[in-house]
Amino acid sequence: MLPELPCHVVQRGVNRQHCFLQPQDYAAYLSILAQSLKKYDVKLYAYVLMGNHTHLLLKSSTEQGIPCVMQQLGAAYARYFNLTQDRSGALFEGRYHASLIDSERYLLSCYRYIELNPVRAGMVSSAADYYWSSYQANALGKNISFLSTAPEYLALGQTQAQRCIAYAALCQQETNHEDVQQLRLATQRNKPFGSETFIQQLEKKLQINLSFNLPGRPRKNGVRGL
Repeated sequence: MLPELPCHVVQRGVNRQHCFLQPQDYAAYLSILAQSLKKYDVKLYAYVLMGNHTHLLLKSSTEQGIPCVMQQLGAAYARYFNLTQDRSGALFEGRYHASLIDSERYLLSCYRYIELNPVRAGMVSSAADYYWSSYQANALGKNISFLSTAPEYLALGQTQAQRCIAYAALCQQETNHEDVQQLRLATQRNKPFGSETFIQQLEKKLQINLSFNLPGRPRKNGVRGL
């Protein structure tokens, strides 16, 4: 995992089974997440906990920071869940999905993608109505101690109140369904999400081909690897 690049991480329950059954489960997961972030010095910019999967937007200064957080988080929460539900065995799929994000142009798009997940799923009519999401902080101003703020988010306003208003307005804009599909595919296939230049820079650094073909017409703005 390349350091200093935001990374969208998705982890699903085995066979799409539910990982959260009651409010205490969500709270326990977030408590373990907070401990893991602190231990490995990893930043969390956005998150949402769905019934059978999670989305996290993370950034680490080291290559092993995010893998270590995900390993500790998955193992510790599985132990908690198995104990409380009197079950055994794996809770999450063996491998999480991850997509490096072009922070210069697409980071806030990833914020929106994550926090609007419950709306797209038809669980709520507004992201503000879903409690287990960083929208509570990024748009509503709730203090979530383990959540960090990206420079791109800070640029939305001079004060937190201004940033919340600007970000909430951003989330009210019409969703580009093509962008949603591309970000989803990028994460599923463990590919980067970003501009042509961003992809080329990663390819040069890693010496691998990171682009892939997407269904539908080519994008006019030259973005690939989405």
